[in-house]
Amino acid sequence: MLISQYRRSSESITAEKNGLYPLIQERQSEGEKLQGNVPFFSTLSCPARSTTLVSFITGKKFYSHVRFLFLTLVPVLAIAATGDIDPAKSTLTATFKQEGVAVDAPFKKFSGHIVYDAKNVAASSAMIDVQTASFDMGSDDYNNEVRGKEWFDSATYPDAVFKSSAIKADGANKFTASGTLTIKGKSVNLSVPVNVQTANGISTFDGSIAISRAAFGIGDPSWKDVIEDKVTVRFHLVNTK
Repeated sequence: MLISQYRRSSESITAEKNGLYPLIQERQSEGEKLQGNVPFFSTLSCPARSTTLVSFITGKKFYSHVRFLFLTLVPVLAIAATGDIDPAKSTLTATFKQEGVAVDAPFKKFSGHIVYDAKNVAASSAMIDVQTASFDMGSDDYNNEVRGKEWFDSATYPDAVFKSSAIKADGANKFTASGTLTIKGKSVNLSVPVNVQTANGISTFDGSIAISRAAFGIGDPSWKDVIEDKVTVRFHLVNTK
């Protein structure tokens, strides 16, 4: 029906032979001037009083629809792009007691993503992948020891991974991430409380969780009375912009 409304001129027939192309010069049609910004079907004549596909494509409504879709999709794409963790600005530290003295040791290499939606927290998700061989106790001897089979066994199990299964809002700028932490082939369900702050499109996530080394089979039995079983993992994670 729409096609039947087109009036083909000798110009349109000639243009058809050469293929459709964008209008690049001004045209005058019954007193209405088109400024060369028509993207499609420029070779088809269109009466000013007829409502046709051409008039829709060249009119304001078409561009309004395109603009609406663009403005709708851009925030969605931005959310997806900002989910990755920026390791250069983030920290992940384990604290334990050795002979009653607190020791802090960082993991130097980790990655992951946190997709956070403040308006729909339940739709958020998190995944953190930590390279166990990057645990740094400040001494090559200690570092080589904890990478060994009795401890992390980094050669066999190079990664420790937390993956969320549910995110629950706990009030303004707070949520609990429930999920599974897998270390050395053993998995434990955890619920991690998290504080979140967002500024200039960048979100930061802070929190801590206490875990048991024994639950993951980490540690030389001969060190049982020297190093406490409980380890507190503190994190400061920053999303990329």
